[in-house]
Amino acid sequence: MTPPRYTDERAHQPKGMLFCPECSHEADATDDWLEMSAGNLRYLVCPECGTTIDKRVSRPPHPPAEAD
Repeated sequence: MTPPRYTDERAHQPKGMLFCPECSHEADATDDWLEMSAGNLRYLVCPECGTTIDKRVSRPPHPPAEAD
């Protein structure tokens, strides 16, 4: 797979922007990406073409520290 070529315009975008390598959809990381989970995996999926752009292991939140 050839890495995507970024234009100068993309080089100056905010760091929170995500780009789909298949259809070039772009949006802020907290915007319209579909978030799905299966077991302990979390997926970010492109809303335009359905490509998975990120897959991570979900970790349960740490319990609050108990006061002494």
